[in-house]
Amino acid sequence: MYVQIANLEPAVRKKPEHVEDIMVRRVEALDPDAPLHDAVKTLLRRGYSGAPVTDSEGTLLGVFSEHDCIKVLSSAVYEGWPPGSIRDHMTTEAEAAAPGDDLMSLAKRFSDGRHRSLPVVEGGKVVGLVGRSDLVRALDRLLQGDGPQTTYELIAERRR
Repeated sequence: MYVQIANLEPAVRKKPEHVEDIMVRRVEALDPDAPLHDAVKTLLRRGYSGAPVTDSEGTLLGVFSEHDCIKVLSSAVYEGWPPGSIRDHMTTEAEAAAPGDDLMSLAKRFSDGRHRSLPVVEGGKVVGLVGRSDLVRALDRLLQGDGPQTTYELIAERRR
């Protein structure tokens, strides 16, 4: 596994209107050839509901999610770890958001779908990650006024 660091420049503080305004820019992506055990342990250790799977260039290949973990772990309980790597057990038809997607279309996608987070892709490359909690915070901010936009800003504000 490796850590892919997308653009770490902070988002400009403004009224959130698009995915790029609320997405997390630091993304831990999984290596498609890494062992399944490593991926499961990473998700559990970090508390992630899933992570994008990318090649060495940052191109999105799929997503390894809690749903995928359940399939792998339930098989492992009775039959041992299934053969193969993350590539063999990830969701390959991964849904993604674009940085310019507006928040209302993102809200519809989250409310209609089963996703807890979506990779943000631009030019085929993963540039961020946006979760339901990021969207809820942004929508609340639109109603209430100014406040933290991203999970990282919320954590930093709590530490002050």
